[in-house]
Amino acid sequence: MILNLDNEYIFEGNFGLERETLRVTSDGKLSQTPHPFEDKLLDRDFCENQLEMITSVCKGIDELFKSLEKLDTVAREELKKINEY
Repeated sequence: MILNLDNEYIFEGNFGLERETLRVTSDGKLSQTPHPFEDKLLDRDFCENQLEMITSVCKGIDELFKSLEKLDTVAREELKKINEY
């Protein structure tokens, strides 16, 4: 199937993303600390060192990326306090 990105309706609708990453220490090893977030938008699926960023439902792509950027900023600031990335 070929996706036509020129279609005027392709970017209409409600959008949400989950971005999954792993927390690491300052020396690049997987984090061994308990998951540091209580926020349901900064969660984990199956392991303590996983970080799953879950955006809210957004009405457009620009709003979606702004939502993800806010979550990323919060996560980075909090992880920096415990020397993780």
